Amino acid sequence: MNDNMTLEQARKTFWLKNNYRPMGELFDNGFLTVGRLKWGAKKAYESAIRKASVVLLTQKQKMPETIIEKGVIPKNLDEARSVIWPFSKKIGKNGRTMGELVDNRDITKKDLAYALEEAWDEQVRSAARIILSSMLGLENGKVSETKGALKVTANRSFMEQQIEKISFKQGALVGGVLAFCFILLLADFIYMGVTGALYSIFDFILKTKIIGVAFLVIVVMLSVLLGNFLIKHTAEKKYDKLDIQLKNHKLGREGEEKSIDVMRESLDGSCHVFRNLILPNKKEDMDIVLVAPYGVFVFEVKNYNGKYKNIGDSWFYSKKEKWVAFKDNPTAQAKRNACNLAEYLESDFTRNKCKKWVTPIIVLSNADSNCDEENPSVPIWRIQYLAEELGNMPEKRTISEQLQKEICQKLEDLYKKDNLQSTI
Repeated sequence: MNDNMTLEQARKTFWLKNNYRPMGELFDNGFLTVGRLKWGAKKAYESAIRKASVVLLTQKQKMPETIIEKGVIPKNLDEARSVIWPFSKKIGKNGRTMGELVDNRDITKKDLAYALEEAWDEQVRSAARIILSSMLGLENGKVSETKGALKVTANRSFMEQQIEKISFKQGALVGGVLAFCFILLLADFIYMGVTGALYSIFDFILKTKIIGVAFLVIVVMLSVLLGNFLIKHTAEKKYDKLDIQLKNHKLGREGEEKSIDVMRESLDGSCHVFRNLILPNKKEDMDIVLVAPYGVFVFEVKNYNGKYKNIGDSWFYSKKEKWVAFKDNPTAQAKRNACNLAEYLESDFTRNKCKKWVTPIIVLSNADSNCDEENPSVPIWRIQYLAEELGNMPEKRTISEQLQKEICQKLEDLYKKDNLQSTI
């Protein structure tokens, strides 16, 4: 594959469009990690990048791993990336390097800015400064280009509304159970007072003393146990189900925000991103829609934990060492959303004499999840290589400028109808 490419030629080869620099420069400053070079060797659209990646990967694997001792101030990006992140406990990932966490989007520019201001260790502050400068340099490069920065239109309250709805249901469930118990207890006291049973109980306790008190305690304990049993098998199950839904929505929002951050760094003003898009007469939202000169794309973002595998259209997850099939898997969701969007935009494609086509893509936003693929019918992109995947898209225009403009306007109008638009 790299028969005719020398190390010098590989170093002079330019990387992807979203970080268009000589690969030798990116290799020296630590940007081209082993993971990125493996990705480039396997998936890069341009053959020159694939060949250069193979050459530089061989070179990289011969070099000793960069390890920076505690207290040593990093001087370049490679050394900065190897510094251990001191606030790992907050994200549950102890002992990870800053480079790994940045690639996986477990720490953001906001976290690096916090470390730059608050970290007591000068090594960590210097590493945060170097990495943050590198990230901001990429974004500033996009802003300074004639095309400007990526446009993002968001249904800013959609995810919050879903989370609020579930939280309200949880509160209503707990309040309802407590109110029911209180009313039941109050009614029981009133009934016993009217029938004279309450007086009889007090009289029994006064006459029998210890036996009466013991009897009362036993009755109360049995009542509590019975109530606990009923709640565990009714209200608590419902509450736990709502709690899982709430956790999944929060994880989903986190995954979408990670993906949007990468897109801001990788795409320019020739592209427009729409978040949580809901088509007319549809209940299901589309996580991310990208309208670019090279096509229309629907991204289904999944922040999964655990072990999964995808074979063609089918998805399975590991449960107690067994593979269990998904009922409504990411591939089906992505294809359904792409089909619905294509149908909605059909008149625009037809009017501009363009082929009606929307491409579905799945993004796995948790870099720690384990997903094996076998002939996936929908592309699966990992968050740690999302920037590379976006930069790898062919720059050739496949939809006319007029069609792109009409599609963006039509989608923006969907947000305006509900006064939910937030364009950044």
